[in-house]
Amino acid sequence: MLYLTDLYDRLGIEESTASCTISMAIESFEKGLITVEDTDGLVLNWGDGEVVEKLIRKYGHREGFGNILAEGPKRAAEIIGGDATDYAVHVKGTGINLHDLRGYWGFLLGQIVGGGNSWMSPGADYRNDPNAGFSGTAEGPSTERKAEGVARTAINKHIHDSTGMCWFLTLGRPGGLDLTAETLSAVTGRNWSKEELLECGERIANLERAFNLRHGLTPEDDHSHVSPRLLEIPLLGPGKGKTIAPYLVSMVNEYYRSMGWDEKTGKPLRRTLKRFGLDEVARDLWG
Repeated sequence: MLYLTDLYDRLGIEESTASCTISMAIESFEKGLITVEDTDGLVLNWGDGEVVEKLIRKYGHREGFGNILAEGPKRAAEIIGGDATDYAVHVKGTGINLHDLRGYWGFLLGQIVGGGNSWMSPGADYRNDPNAGFSGTAEGPSTERKAEGVARTAINKHIHDSTGMCWFLTLGRPGGLDLTAETLSAVTGRNWSKEELLECGERIANLERAFNLRHGLTPEDDHSHVSPRLLEIPLLGPGKGKTIAPYLVSMVNEYYRSMGWDEKTGKPLRRTLKRFGLDEVARDLWG
């Protein structure tokens, strides 16, 4: 696993999307949808690290079967056809962070409404994040405070993503945002406050949303273009039988409200954009 992770990095490949795509291909091979004639002679079996390495290299260079894999899990599955689309675990066509998030509806919602690959927000499923202005946790497969937690922690995550810090180091850490402000002040020579950083994080979230809307994102993408395996297959264990599917649209709408976005269009409201000095973006979105 460490070797393959290093290989992904050396080839400049985003690991989650490639891994979800390769997993879809292995299952498609297992179910007989593709054969060695399609895979350049490779027998695709689970746990075969040498074959996975060959697939990664083909993926990175778009060679042979890798040219299909490089389209990502959703498009590659559509090319393979048949039930392969049922085997593609994705959000908006890209891979997911490689965890089973079906029991953590804040994490899952944060990934579903994310602006790119992976989650935009970790939510507050298992850790309080007072830095984000969110007190308490919102545990388990339920709708309670999930959307609010995603909205608040998204702002905090954008801040730390912009500094290059991983949220494993910052999520829920007491005084974490104050320490970030002190660090940035020391590095840049400009005095940053916690409040300024929160404003920056929210501005980034709105700019990212505006960019994606300009390039074709719709509200339907935030709840419809998601793998059924994430939405519809029930959990085992403490959340047995539960799925997020019946609640997802209302949770997305609640997230929009928490962010100051229009529920019908998914656009940041004009007043939200103007609050951050984004008048030009408001004119672009609303005329």
